[in-house]
Amino acid sequence: MQFFRSIQAGVPGWISLLILSFAACGSEEEQEQKVSTESRDQPPAEDRPKDPSVVLSGHKWGVMSVSYGPDGKFAISGSKDRTIKLWDLEQELVIANWTGHEGAVTSVAFGPYGRLALSGSADKTVRLWNVRTGRVMETFRGHEYGVTAVAISPDGSLGLSGSVDKTVKLWDLGSLELIATWTGHRFPVYALAFSPDSERALTGALDIKYWDVSRGNLLATWDIHDPRNAPPPGNRPPPEELKMGIWSLAFDAEGKRALAAGFNRTITLWDVKPGRLLATWKGHTLPVSSVVFCPDEKYALSASLDKTLRLWNVERKMDFAVWEGHSMGVVSASIRPDGKQVLSGSSDTTIRMWPMKQPEQTPPDSSPISMK
Repeated sequence: MQFFRSIQAGVPGWISLLILSFAACGSEEEQEQKVSTESRDQPPAEDRPKDPSVVLSGHKWGVMSVSYGPDGKFAISGSKDRTIKLWDLEQELVIANWTGHEGAVTSVAFGPYGRLALSGSADKTVRLWNVRTGRVMETFRGHEYGVTAVAISPDGSLGLSGSVDKTVKLWDLGSLELIATWTGHRFPVYALAFSPDSERALTGALDIKYWDVSRGNLLATWDIHDPRNAPPPGNRPPPEELKMGIWSLAFDAEGKRALAAGFNRTITLWDVKPGRLLATWKGHTLPVSSVVFCPDEKYALSASLDKTLRLWNVERKMDFAVWEGHSMGVVSASIRPDGKQVLSGSSDTTIRMWPMKQPEQTPPDSSPISMK
């Protein structure tokens, strides 16, 4: 298991287990066998309920991250197979394969103008790509362990990377230099998000930290668990703390609210400036790997290792649609900028495109609609 070996060296065992749980890891033979077995166990195609998604195939191993381009016509995906694929979504085809990472590609992010993309890998590096040529413009080094998350600022000038080494690094995408290293998290950083004005950022580990980007100042730490229960550095955290790990963060369009989701299967809605918890949404049966606001901000989308995506009414704090189709955990999701389509990436090696059909009104009862 090359991916396991690439992140395990020098890392406490519980961290490796958490990473493996998040990525639904296994060797290529184990994963191919599992996908093949699950396919054989399903009923004939004509007897299965049909789902509205389009399946995009091409990766050999599980898909770990997907990201729409700014015009919604193209997307990129990163995989455990160490490759990044550029997709023409209108033609439903791979138009480029980017190689170079020596470990699983754990996170990808399209730049706001469609010219640049950022990738993070278990090989400890972050790469900046020229989308048109597919060439690496820079390989950023500095993390001591695998990179778990990357983000590009909305103005396109900055990049963030989070790592198993518990740090966050801020990169200048113009000068190609390291600006700052943010410390303070005591456990691996799995989630990153820039505010819409690029001046603030959220980072997530077992807690959530709110940063002033230009000054590098920590503005606040949001209490998602009782800090008195936090173990000293180097000690194995108790099971209840592992359940609080944050895997995904997202700002709304005004930067006033944020969504957080992770290992404990819930999604939390926050008032950013005071760091006040507004709501907790429950519905997923396994860890939530991805959460994002829809462009109109009336709705939010989540993806989970329980193989589903859920659409939530933000104001009513309830889910009203469940999308099923993947045969293994959904590790990443992205919404097209116009809000009319969703991409999901899964450990089953596929990407699915889902039509986004938001009802004018949420059904009066609390039973979610199945969209198989």
